[in-house]
Amino acid sequence: MAEATDGNFQIQVFAPGEIVPGLQALDAVQNGTVECSHTLSSFYIGKDPAFAFETSLPFGFNTRQQNAWLYAGGGLELCRAFMRQQGLYTIPSGNTDALIRLAGAGAEPRPFPQEVMAAAFKVAFAMDAELAAKNAEFKTFYDSFLPYWKTENLWFRVAELPFDAFNAQMSQQMR
Repeated sequence: MAEATDGNFQIQVFAPGEIVPGLQALDAVQNGTVECSHTLSSFYIGKDPAFAFETSLPFGFNTRQQNAWLYAGGGLELCRAFMRQQGLYTIPSGNTDALIRLAGAGAEPRPFPQEVMAAAFKVAFAMDAELAAKNAEFKTFYDSFLPYWKTENLWFRVAELPFDAFNAQMSQQMR
């Protein structure tokens, strides 16, 4: 990057925890210890639950739906306005491939049982409603998120879920 910008922009990479503990990356940017970081915003829901929306809520969007909400549903504007209030600028950037690494290390990923998912779903949406009632910033996001989530799930059930299920089935046959 330095070469491409005649030295005007330089990137120095540090390992996680080398400058600050991993869960303090956002604080380090806010207080000027570092100029930028790559972190999961939902790590910081203790500061404000609205941080969760940039990375999605439990039982919220999948990756494609999250990107659709961010780029076509007004989510990115909300996220950037919220982050601006925090003294931050956000650039959405894909997932971490953690599941692939776990499987590669010998783990056998399995889906959660349906009864566990149903109970967690109920608790998650009750918690979201409670947070929206108590936190104006969270409510602003939730008022955008919930109707978009409902619309996206209709599309997902008709178009993407069957495609994903078919692809998963075919990938198993190709092993």
